[in-house]
Amino acid sequence: MQIVNNGVMPVAEPNGRGPAHALAVPEGGSLEFPYDVQFILVGQNLDVLQVRQTIDAMGDSTVVVGDESTIKVHIHVKDPGQPLTYGTTLGQVMDVVVENMQAQMEEIVGNHEAISFEDVNAESHSDVQPGQIAVVSVAPGTGLAQAFRSMGTAYVVNGGQTNNPSTEEILQAIEQLPTDRVIVLPNNKNIFLASEAARDLTEKEVVVVHTRSVPQGLSALLALQPDGDLESVASAMEIAAEQVSTGELTRATRTVTLDGVACEDGALIGLVDGRLCASDQEMDVVVEQMLEAMEIEDRELVSIYYGADKTEADAVELAGQIKQHNPDIEVEIIAGGQAHYFFILGVE
Repeated sequence: MQIVNNGVMPVAEPNGRGPAHALAVPEGGSLEFPYDVQFILVGQNLDVLQVRQTIDAMGDSTVVVGDESTIKVHIHVKDPGQPLTYGTTLGQVMDVVVENMQAQMEEIVGNHEAISFEDVNAESHSDVQPGQIAVVSVAPGTGLAQAFRSMGTAYVVNGGQTNNPSTEEILQAIEQLPTDRVIVLPNNKNIFLASEAARDLTEKEVVVVHTRSVPQGLSALLALQPDGDLESVASAMEIAAEQVSTGELTRATRTVTLDGVACEDGALIGLVDGRLCASDQEMDVVVEQMLEAMEIEDRELVSIYYGADKTEADAVELAGQIKQHNPDIEVEIIAGGQAHYFFILGVE
């Protein structure tokens, strides 16, 4: 799953071509190497090792792979002209991509701080035509609400862990949509009953797809076909949701042993698909145990949703840790804004 332009910025190597380092983000919020540069170098008798060494000295997040005739280059730099000029001294430079990550990050952070659920839902009716399938999703943060809207959700209800929306709130979301065919994504098992009660109270044709987490809900939306058969689409969304494993990083509120894991009050804990799997005072230890439980070696993508108590820089640091131990996996960052969970991880 790849989400764009709604609080998401790919981190490290966005195209999965090889290992890379995390973005360098100082405490002031400015990227040390703000430009992402990618290109293909075509030449003769190219020395991949020498090219990699030279390019790597220019910045961060270096990826240089290829052979003596074609080399793919990725680098984060202060001056985008430097690697491009170097490339032209060796051969032809093709398929050039230059992105200003600093500007992207500032836009993302600004939108995240200013947006509200009312803003997210302001134009929800314009997305749905009468007779089509519309989706109502529950999300625990405005950044996550934006992600759900970008993936096709017609209306997002504010809610989540310890903030469960009422049956009435979900019912109102269903009723105001200009169609009589609706799918509800609860995205938390605690919201199943309220979603089912809303389904039973409306005269519209409503199906509840029992997504248990935000990553499951976003994955389910990949199977949405607004003009399809309601039951068939709902079934496809259920299957898509099951392809994602969800990790949640938070802090223990009491000393307990659960699911065979002992944790102390105040320790960091990691849950995978709702089950406690890790506890430690160090975040990197908990994350590694979570990823192992999610069978990271067989997966292709990790989505990091950072919460209200964390920053973009915190998420970038976590992404770097994940890439260090799993260099072939793609990592993306989403400003989730959720309470209670420092990070939510979706692995697929």
